[in-house]
Amino acid sequence: MGNGGYVCGSLADHIDGPAEVMLKAPCPLDTDLEIVDHGDHLSLMNGDHEIAVGRAATPDLRAREPISFDQAVMASRDFIGFHDHPVPGCFVCGTDLVEGDGLRIYAGAVAGHDNVVAAPWTPHANHANEDGVVADRIMWSALDCPGAFTVTGKPTKPMLLGKLNAQIFNRPRAGDACVVQGWKIAQEGRKIMTGTALYGADGGQLAIAHATWILAK
Repeated sequence: MGNGGYVCGSLADHIDGPAEVMLKAPCPLDTDLEIVDHGDHLSLMNGDHEIAVGRAATPDLRAREPISFDQAVMASRDFIGFHDHPVPGCFVCGTDLVEGDGLRIYAGAVAGHDNVVAAPWTPHANHANEDGVVADRIMWSALDCPGAFTVTGKPTKPMLLGKLNAQIFNRPRAGDACVVQGWKIAQEGRKIMTGTALYGADGGQLAIAHATWILAK
């Protein structure tokens, strides 16, 4: 199925400004889908089945103090997925994908910070538009998986992205050094709320997102 962050970002491409996308069903691959405009929201449809719902919305979230690029490099070395990855073919954090295919964002626990993870990320030219600027749906993807690894450094059970609310402030170019940071906000039963942010190597904020994850039963 399609990566949750990528699917959310693809629907958000059709919404002006910050957006919130709720995933309602797995998104099939190699399938023609339809976007239906309802006026106040959009639906991503696979025939009669609604895959996702998107609407304009600004994340009610304040970014954490940014982790430095060097800290992110150190944290990434302890990425739990190097030893036990739940989805090694994941577009964002999968360890089976080569450079230029997957994003290869390996967020590990940051020393001295509870439930905070970080990773360095240098966007590949394959993930940029013709002008060299990273595509919005790729930025949404980058804001996805790090949130799942904020639960003591790894998902304790399989987790599915339920909702992603993101805002993009500035767009990096292919080859720019970036830092992706994630932190746990709260947990209510099987729901886990996380924050993620994307920074330039200088600490300038590029994007932020609030996510709701659902723990499998």
